[in-house]
Amino acid sequence: MTSPKKLPIGIQSFPKLIEGGHVYVDKTEDIYRLITGAPARFLSRPRRFGKSLLVSTLKAIFDGRRELFEGLWIAGSDYDWQVFPIIYLDLSRASFETPAQFQSELIRQLTASANWYGLEPGPFQRAAPMLDDLYSGPRISDQWLS
Repeated sequence: MTSPKKLPIGIQSFPKLIEGGHVYVDKTEDIYRLITGAPARFLSRPRRFGKSLLVSTLKAIFDGRRELFEGLWIAGSDYDWQVFPIIYLDLSRASFETPAQFQSELIRQLTASANWYGLEPGPFQRAAPMLDDLYSGPRISDQWLS
């Protein structure tokens, strides 16, 4: 007799959840509609309601990690598994006492994302123009979206 799957208590990483053999309620059909539908969505969910797991699942999809989705709805769909560059910001482990500390952490994480893709971000003092430069600059679109 096989033992039942483990409950994913405290696991917010989709790859860890799947690779660890934990229970996963398949929401990939909803995620498919989310990413193939309207160009912009606002997601509002209460605390402790799976936002981090959803974002981690989206990252795995956009990283093209199809092997993680075997047996789930999206694996049998017409999704093309194109790989996209990901800017993943995790503010859950940082504490911010001032707006300057918050700005500094955003710039640090954006710089790490840029470096991951081999990009050299300019010297920015604010995160918003840096994000705009990374998102709309010709470097990403030339390298990844052509």
